[in-house]
Amino acid sequence: MVHPLSLILLLMMPAQLATYDLNNTTEYSMTLSADSTDTLYNGPKNVVVSGPSGGIAEGGSVTLTCSSDANPPVESYTWFKRSGTEDIQIGTGQNYTITHTSVEDSRKYKCRASNQHGSAFSESTALDILYGPKRVSSRPSSEILEGGSVTLICSSEANPPVKSYTWFKRSGKEDSQTGYGQNYSIRDVSIEDNYKYKCRASNQHGSAFSEYTKLHILYSPKKTSVSMTLKCNADANPLVMDYIWYKEGERAPVAYGQTYSIASITKEGIAPFYCKARNRIGHHFARPVLVTCIGEQH
Repeated sequence: MVHPLSLILLLMMPAQLATYDLNNTTEYSMTLSADSTDTLYNGPKNVVVSGPSGGIAEGGSVTLTCSSDANPPVESYTWFKRSGTEDIQIGTGQNYTITHTSVEDSRKYKCRASNQHGSAFSESTALDILYGPKRVSSRPSSEILEGGSVTLICSSEANPPVKSYTWFKRSGKEDSQTGYGQNYSIRDVSIEDNYKYKCRASNQHGSAFSEYTKLHILYSPKKTSVSMTLKCNADANPLVMDYIWYKEGERAPVAYGQTYSIASITKEGIAPFYCKARNRIGHHFARPVLVTCIGEQH
């Protein structure tokens, strides 16, 4: 016969070892025990994205894998890519393949792991993208005086870093190789050296050239000359239709219009100039004006 109190105890017994002494009776004194295992359920934790252990060549493909601790196991994985200030969903599944990698892909991808108890995100994934030199540029190290010397510096972005630098100088229509190394020195600089030099940066993934180097060369005045504007005036009724300019000793006109600008006056250009004013009634010549060069300044 089962004591009624023992039924109550069985119903009340927790999921661990329990011992009960029945007081006030010796006939039904008994010990009850039970074993159980506690189960802890939780959403995903420690979400991580893994990829190749080495670098990834730019333009190639790579597969990323998302993993997480969770109980029960993760039910779904979702992939996101950073675009501006937002994360855009791009795929699902534990693995995601990028078919054409670029330098900009590093720290753009992350995943979300989910089960019925919650979800969690990984950190943005750092990808080691390998690529040849980009944005190669060359610049002078300092201000340049004509006749002095200057050092040009070549720089570039590359992964792995640039392995070699080569310098070239424009000669006619061709570029001639002139030196090696990140720095290149030019002695006895002249104004003709501007936009003549460029560099090439190389590593095992490729090479690229800079633009021709702009050199801001300082020099004293050269080819000094005087300019002058002549003006032809005439009184006529009806008004003058056109003005024509001549240089004495030459039959062909040198210019048309009321004014004539002589951009540069040199010893070789000394000569009298005169104009002709014309309307439908007739024409008239002005007296020649001698344009002369008094002296040359050095």
